[in-house]
Amino acid sequence: MASNPDFVQYIADQCAGAGEITVKKMFGDYGIYCDGVIFGIIP
Repeated sequence: MASNPDFVQYIADQCAGAGEITVKKMFGDYGIYCDGVIFGIIP
C-alpha cells in the first residue's frame, strides 16, 4: 500500500532537526534519508 504524501511530509518535518532530510519513492513506499544516508522506510 502506498503512503499518503501528507503523512510522508509530516514525518520528514518531524525529523528536520537531525540534518538534511530527503525522501525518495521506492518499491511503492518511501525511503527516508538523513544527510544522504537511508535510515528508514515509510510504508
